[in-house]
Amino acid sequence: MTGANVWKHADSLEAVGRKVTRYFLTSPGGRARGLADVGALVTGGGAPTAPDYWTHDPLDVAHEDPALGLVSPASALDLRGRGVVYETSPLPKATEISGIPSLTLWLTIDVPDADLAAEIHEITPDGKSILLNDTRLRARYRTSRSRPELLSPGQPTRVVLDRFRFMSRLVAAGSRIRLVVRTPATSHLEVNYHSGGAVAFETARDARTARIALHHEPGMESALTLPMTAVSGRAP
Repeated sequence: MTGANVWKHADSLEAVGRKVTRYFLTSPGGRARGLADVGALVTGGGAPTAPDYWTHDPLDVAHEDPALGLVSPASALDLRGRGVVYETSPLPKATEISGIPSLTLWLTIDVPDADLAAEIHEITPDGKSILLNDTRLRARYRTSRSRPELLSPGQPTRVVLDRFRFMSRLVAAGSRIRLVVRTPATSHLEVNYHSGGAVAFETARDARTARIALHHEPGMESALTLPMTAVSGRAP
C-alpha cells in the first residue's frame, strides 16, 4: 500500500474494497471549469444544480494536453475549457483506498461519439498533487468493447467508467481527493472526430465540435465510487 509503504494481504481480490464511499458530483452555479471554479465531491448528495459544460474541437491541435505526471497538477491547471474538476473537503482521518474505483456520469453530448478521460488525484495538505488512478473511454464502447453503440445526440446518457486499475493507497489526513473529467487532446492517441463514422477512416473534413453537459440532479446523479476505509488510531 503506497503512502504507508506496507504489504497487505487478502484471500481474494473480491475481498478487497468491499466497503465503498460514493461521492456525488456537484457544482453550485453549474461551474466546475478548473481550479478557479472547482466543483465538489460530496457524500450526502448535492442540491440540484445546473449541469457543467465543456467543449472539444478535434481540429484544435495547437494546445495539447500536458503530460500526465505522477506528481503534477497540470491536467487540472490547463484544461482550456475541455473538462471539469471536482474535489472533496479535506479528509478528517487518514483513509485507505484499496480496490478498483468506478465513475458513473450522466452526460448529454451533441455528437454521436466522443472520448472521455478521468483522473483521480490526492491533493496533500501542502498542495502537492499525486496521481492515484486514471482511465479513458470511447463513448461508443460504453456498453461493450466489441459492439459499438453510438450516442443519441442531445439525449442524456448514463456512462460508466469502470476500467480503472486496482490500487492501494493510504491517503493522508487533511488531503483532498480531486477528480478531473475531460476529453483528451493529444497526438499520442487516435483522434476521434466525433462524426460517429469508422474512426480509422475519418478525416478532418468529418470533424465536429462536441459540446458536453455533465448532469448532477435527481434521477441523473453523477458519482465517483471509491473503495475506502478511514484508518482509526495511528496510520500504519
